Amino acid sequence: MPDSEKRKNLIFILTGIIFTLVLLDKSTGSGFSLSGTGFQGFRNIGKMNPESQSSNRGNLNHKEMMDQAEDEILGELLQNGDIQTSSSETTNVIEEDLNEENLVPVLDPQISETQGVETALPTEKGELALYFLKFYGKGSKSHSRLVKVLRLSKGGDRVRLVLNSLIAGPVGAEKEKGILNSIPSSLSYDPDYRIEDGILKISLSSDLERSAGPEILKDRIDQLTYSLMENLPIRGVHLKINGRAVRSLGGEGMPLPSVLTKNPRKIVVF
Repeated sequence: MPDSEKRKNLIFILTGIIFTLVLLDKSTGSGFSLSGTGFQGFRNIGKMNPESQSSNRGNLNHKEMMDQAEDEILGELLQNGDIQTSSSETTNVIEEDLNEENLVPVLDPQISETQGVETALPTEKGELALYFLKFYGKGSKSHSRLVKVLRLSKGGDRVRLVLNSLIAGPVGAEKEKGILNSIPSSLSYDPDYRIEDGILKISLSSDLERSAGPEILKDRIDQLTYSLMENLPIRGVHLKINGRAVRSLGGEGMPLPSVLTKNPRKIVVF
């Protein structure tokens, strides 16, 4: 073969090698280059920075390269917060944002072995314990406390007696002591209430939640719960509004558990 042909073939082979190296540099980012002074070698050799994930792609087949690239993109999105995480994390954030002072405690009832057993409503005469309010402090430091008052009952349905007494509010002598009432006088209730498995099931009118912020709603719930549980053989109250089960009260949505119990707070006895 003539020398000219050999030189042409050699140039062709060298050109192919250089073209292949350039393509590898573009696709793998391995870092070698060509310049006017000739081949410069691998630019990253001797550097202290760890080798990037993309530098390992030269040893992977096409499918593995695509899977690795997808993992890298997903990792960047998670780091930058561009995609949603699991619903359990969202739930935790929501629960942390709730104001615990406005929550009525949730009862985790002990289910009796015989469910669906109704208890007769007590009708005996004697003392009736009712809970109203009294405010202490001045200005921004003013706060309410539950006030326990005792009245004599001649007997009758104790659910009706308690609810009617709370709706009527404090009597004259009680008002003179600064005792107040948060229960609206327009409140009504469904007479079809019952005690089942130790839980009083009752429905009140929507007047319970009208014209009241979270603090007043909390006082109303406490007045009802304390007064009913004090005078009845029950361990909680299942409350409905206009015959419907609700999970919150008022315009601001104060959380309401399925079964109400006594919310721990200081009590003043008169």
